[in-house]
Amino acid sequence: MFHTIDDTLKPCTYLFKFFGTYSLRTNPKQGDRCSTIGTLWSVFVVIYCISHASYGISYRKVNFKSELLTIADFLQICVSFINCAISNLFLVLMRKRMSVFLEKLNRFDKSFQKVDSNLKEETYRGNKLLVQYLTLLLIVVICLYVWFDSSLYMKEVSFILIGDALAYCYPFITGLLIATQFCVFTNLLKHRFVWINTKLIEVQQHLNGLHTHEPNSKDSDIIVTLLDNLRRKHDTLCTLGSTLNKVFSLPLLLTTLQIFIVVIVTSFLHIEDSKPLKDGHSRVLYNVFDVIVILLNCCKIVAITKTSSRTRDQAKETGSILHTFQKTSSKLDDFIEFFSIQLMDNDFQFSACRVFKIDETLLFSMVSAISTYLLIVIQLQLNE
Repeated sequence: MFHTIDDTLKPCTYLFKFFGTYSLRTNPKQGDRCSTIGTLWSVFVVIYCISHASYGISYRKVNFKSELLTIADFLQICVSFINCAISNLFLVLMRKRMSVFLEKLNRFDKSFQKVDSNLKEETYRGNKLLVQYLTLLLIVVICLYVWFDSSLYMKEVSFILIGDALAYCYPFITGLLIATQFCVFTNLLKHRFVWINTKLIEVQQHLNGLHTHEPNSKDSDIIVTLLDNLRRKHDTLCTLGSTLNKVFSLPLLLTTLQIFIVVIVTSFLHIEDSKPLKDGHSRVLYNVFDVIVILLNCCKIVAITKTSSRTRDQAKETGSILHTFQKTSSKLDDFIEFFSIQLMDNDFQFSACRVFKIDETLLFSMVSAISTYLLIVIQLQLNE
């Protein structure tokens, strides 16, 4: 039985659609995923949440210890709003490319099932269970964050204070779901690169198990046909990876910027111990919430970079496997060389609008930059 990508991702896509970060159909008919209702809902969620949050921020009564702290909090809110609005609207504009990506990935699965149906079934069962757990985890994290924020900072339930809570909760939820979307779709690509590498290893073991040093003409033709099939599929995945990168390039750039600003501002406000306390609440609860905010944002950027790096590594692992094939004097050697040249031309890499690459080096750069900026703002505060 063939299972589509949409069947696997259904729990997650329902959650994405509810918060307006996914405008495609969850039950596509004949490959048509674009939905007018989904598009209008995504635009409505963005406009309503940002409008309500802006109103709440404008009329709230919060006093920080210094002007620098007020500016830092305002900067965090502005960057978060920009990320929410532009990232969601950009994903709406790129919905056709996203639909093409999912449709081609489904076609890839159908064609690969003819090569090895066992791999497809094993991956489907594992991914479906993983998506269910991931959806449950996202719901728990979102509820925990909203509960913490509202219970610590909402003195009463009013239109203004709900807007104030939206100003912090909605950007966090949007960034979390966009990062999760990217990681889920990238992970789908990674699994399919693993399928190709697994089949290549089987071919290599078959060649090593032959009693003769060189396979006969019939075996050689069969192996070359299989390798050519895998070569085409690898090229298809690289193209799909490029499409996915174009869809999420701007959201990744803005989400990374938001994480950078939020971690700095939250750390700064925590160090300065400047957040207004609600009556009856201990400072410990506010400290715990600050730590949770920083850890969750760090987890987002770690997940993005790790998923991107592992998918890139699997794409490049194909070349390493090809180089372990035993040398023969048949046309098999010529084809392996041709396959290797194609892999060299396909520079599989994710980036954020080509501003920086999404890999482990981004983590080190962010840690260094955050530490530097924190030292600067603390020194400025001490000099006042």
